[in-house]
Amino acid sequence: MNKHNTDDLKMMQDNDIEYLLKSVKRDIYRLEKNLRRSYSKHSQSELSLMQIEYCYIKREHDTRIVRQQKHMEYLKSIQRRPYRRMNGV
Repeated sequence: MNKHNTDDLKMMQDNDIEYLLKSVKRDIYRLEKNLRRSYSKHSQSELSLMQIEYCYIKREHDTRIVRQQKHMEYLKSIQRRPYRRMNGV
């Protein structure tokens, strides 16, 4: 598993974050399925690390979604304001 720190995640493109999120989620499900068949401490610890990684990626993903929504709201509010000149005239 390739671990990413929060600085790496912040520098990634949105589509890369979404792909990574789906990929880690798929790997978690796969590992959970294998653990149901045969339990091993190594697999359990790997699952825990993947779940932690998923949480970091999900948080970054959710933060970006909220930021995009707030930005759209801001742009809409700007369009409704009357035009003002910078020199006050």
